[in-house]
Amino acid sequence: MIKFSCPNENYLNDLMELVRAFEQRTDEDFSVDVDYENRGAEFVVKVRTDKFPGFEKTFRYPFSAKDEMDVKRLEKRYLKESIYGVIVFLTGVNLPYGCLTGIRPTKLFVELGDKASETFRREFSVSDKKADLIEKVVEVQRPIRNHDEDGYDVFVFIPFCPTKCAYCSFVSVPIDRQKKLIEPYVNCLLKELELAKEVVRTKNIKVRSVYIGGGTPTSIPVDILDKILASCDDFETSEFTVEAGRPDTMTASVIRTLKAHKVTRISVNPQTFNDKTLELIGRKHTSA
Repeated sequence: MIKFSCPNENYLNDLMELVRAFEQRTDEDFSVDVDYENRGAEFVVKVRTDKFPGFEKTFRYPFSAKDEMDVKRLEKRYLKESIYGVIVFLTGVNLPYGCLTGIRPTKLFVELGDKASETFRREFSVSDKKADLIEKVVEVQRPIRNHDEDGYDVFVFIPFCPTKCAYCSFVSVPIDRQKKLIEPYVNCLLKELELAKEVVRTKNIKVRSVYIGGGTPTSIPVDILDKILASCDDFETSEFTVEAGRPDTMTASVIRTLKAHKVTRISVNPQTFNDKTLELIGRKHTSA
């Protein structure tokens, strides 16, 4: 077990996802404590561990951020790079995707432009095999990438699932244990959707698509899902997607409800077609 601490609680969950990836690959017990200081033009990270007496590693990164959101993004990036380097040294374990967690790697690859391949390998420690795969996917997607900078997409988040998959790093809870939270959460969500629609109207915003994701939106009671879909009807977009990640949640009543609200697309995510793996990760459906 790796005991981890960070002074910024807002970063703790994101950083723990990286630490947990190592915990699954080592039986060692030690602590990793990280501290940092943003000096404006320089970001300094110090990582300590009790595995070796007096061990402390200092990392220094040139720092330049456009806004507050960029500050948080860069700080977490450099913290992950530092933590990854130390835990690799302590365990001898390398992760296929290096220090990348909680992000779609193709999106980041595109954002980095010409320096993406080198950055993925040298700074993020992504393996050559995975870096090549990401680059190949980016090239395949290039002709169909949406370049409409005037439009916006609406994401509606449903953080409930039938079960919590063993590998999952998203904010979601098993629905059987948290049924009492569904209705109050959705009531707040509907209020937020009304505010979003008001912004769309007053700012004359073009909405390209609506995506209801999670979690597993199709796992909540169908009458409650119906209310959310009805609220999204007002966006009047040509692409209306609902994530149906668990095939076992796609009942006839759910499908009828999606059709009634003119959902144009569903996203079904089987994760794997190996039944043994499905059982191990906590899925209730089979490959069939």
